Amino acid sequence: NSYQAQLSPEKQEQYERLLADERFKGRQAMIRELRAYLKDYSD
Repeated sequence: NSYQAQLSPEKQEQYERLLADERFKGRQAMIRELRAYLKDYSD
């Protein structure tokens, strides 16, 4: 998806971990960012 495409390699790794439901530093921030991205997309 285009959200993942815009991520740095480090963020892409975190994104994969997010999808695997792992805990990591910055997880909540990424969830908020993704939620904002999806909200923009659905409007």
